[in-house]
Amino acid sequence: MNISFLDKTVSFGTPDMPRDGFDVVITDSEPVTRAKVIKILESCNRMAVLSPHPELAFRNFAAQFRPAAAAGCAVFNPQGDVLMIFRRKRWDLPKGHIETGESAADCALRETAEETGLANARLGYHICDTHHAYILDGQWELKCTSWFTASCPDPATPAPQLEEDIEQAAWTPKNMLAERLSDSYPTIREVFARISEKD
Repeated sequence: MNISFLDKTVSFGTPDMPRDGFDVVITDSEPVTRAKVIKILESCNRMAVLSPHPELAFRNFAAQFRPAAAAGCAVFNPQGDVLMIFRRKRWDLPKGHIETGESAADCALRETAEETGLANARLGYHICDTHHAYILDGQWELKCTSWFTASCPDPATPAPQLEEDIEQAAWTPKNMLAERLSDSYPTIREVFARISEKD
């Protein structure tokens, strides 16, 4: 279980989890507060919170944020290219907040249509849920995004939703994916890692 703070990541796991790759490792024998984690992240990029009950530690930490729910899609065409958007100097996947009464799956398809102009995507399987934290209107939010695959059997040219600051919507060939993921977010790289595990 991971939470991203922009380009920094907090992972929750058991004490026997491999510790390589983490700048800081703490245990939940003491309170793991939002303030403490944010302070640690000022000087490191990856930290781990280790607990015999990582799900509980994660829930206790998440309770310190205002929750938000979103959904998005990794849409593939018959050639295996994936639909990506370029917004605020990062490559991303289409996603957005779930509206009242809307399912995560319906939200993922709606946001894909709105942000890329492609309304004929067909939903595939649920990939994973990702979490990222940010400040909105002076309050810390923790957004849980449900990710799905989708297929576009008759792909048209995407059209970016300019009013949402999306500069490009483009099909990304497999040989360009690694480069674009390097200019993306940890949560997006996690989505593609999970897709690779399932394929």
